[in-house]
Amino acid sequence: MVPLWDMLNHVTGQCNVRLHHSSKQEALQMITTKPIKQGDEIINNYGPCSDSELLRRFGFIEHQPNPHNGCEIPCAMLVARCQEHMHPSGGKQTSSDAAHSSSNKVFLQKKVQFIQKHGLVPSDGWFKADVLGQPQDEMIEVVRLLLLTPAEFTAFEKQVDRWQCPLARPLTQMTSICHQVPHIIRAVATERLAALAEPCTANDQASNEHMNGFRRTAAQQVLLIERRALLGLQLWLDKHDSTSLINCSKKVWMHLR
Repeated sequence: MVPLWDMLNHVTGQCNVRLHHSSKQEALQMITTKPIKQGDEIINNYGPCSDSELLRRFGFIEHQPNPHNGCEIPCAMLVARCQEHMHPSGGKQTSSDAAHSSSNKVFLQKKVQFIQKHGLVPSDGWFKADVLGQPQDEMIEVVRLLLLTPAEFTAFEKQVDRWQCPLARPLTQMTSICHQVPHIIRAVATERLAALAEPCTANDQASNEHMNGFRRTAAQQVLLIERRALLGLQLWLDKHDSTSLINCSKKVWMHLR
């Protein structure tokens, strides 16, 4: 807790102060970042938060359009969908099938570790798509990597580990799976939409009874924003071809040049 500082409100794009630690004076200093007239509000910055995060963490949403709004796609759902797509379960398994399934899980974990090692997954485990549905490039690339065969992935991993630019031959692998990448993301988006549209459970209704009018209205607004962004994500996938997806993946690895 920082006295006074923690009392300041947040408004995206209107922050006019910052907090500075002075080791010389052994003090925290509040420094203005733009002229503040007498009577104007001193405004803090809580970070690039969507209305969903602001409501969840701080109990309010923006009064103006929030550029950080959109929808969230959990990486865990993408991993599960990719695993199901590549190794569908069904029917009675033989001992050979069980061994193959175990090997697949080990290799999937290797892919996940590679993805995490190179910082492709956000620290909170959730990918973002903006309010118009444009997804993070990293989400496209993560799905591409998860769909690669063991031979394709091993070749790509070696290319990256040698710190050579993996923008030519390895990414042509996208052409053979270009229809699968949007299929996986669309399926997860559809699942998220269904979850957001589910009727309230008894516990949810009990919680709603204790929720004041503002928080209830804010929660409904956040759900509407997320639904629209998820629908926008599906439209974005429909409009973009394999070349667009390859370009998204290339951007992720530009730092290797």
